[in-house]
Order: sequence, then structure tokens, then C-alpha cells
Amino acid sequence: MQLILLGFFTLVMVGVWIFFVILSIHARKFANFSRFINKGLSFLFIFLLFLSISGYVLILFGDLSENPIGNFLNGSSTKPINLKEIDFSKNTTY
Repeated sequence: MQLILLGFFTLVMVGVWIFFVILSIHARKFANFSRFINKGLSFLFIFLLFLSISGYVLILFGDLSENPIGNFLNGSSTKPINLKEIDFSKNTTY
């Protein structure tokens, strides 16, 4: 499963980065029409780099089980709460 996710994510990231390279070529070509193109391109580069790295980290080190949220919520560290043991008479409102 992890190998399939890595392949699919790599395929998507290659497509996104190809569009970024095309965008950067056009941005350099038309840089004299706007003063915000280079700033936006730098921000987009940092954002795409962060997404790429975090995506690979999540795939490689993340929980790839069937139900990761259910496993987290029903983990062994949580115990059921008995509402009969809670004293509601000492209720303070702030």
C-alpha cells in the first residue's frame, strides 16, 4: 500500500512541479509587467516545497492502517468515562 501511495504521490508532484516550471518560465518572461510576480513565485516555490516534503514524510512515517482516526480515538490510553461519577453540583460558569 505504501509503495502505491508513494508512486501516486510522486506522479502528482511531478505534474505539479512541471506546471510550476512552466509558470516560472512565463513569470521571468513577463516580469516587467508586474512587480509582484517574483514575490508570488517565491511564495509558491516555498509552499510547493513544503507540501512535497510533508507529503512524503506523511506517507513514509504516517499511520497507513485501515482506520487511523478510529485507532487514535479508541486507543488503549483512553478509558471510558463514567458520567455517574462526575459531580455536577459544583458547576461554575465563567
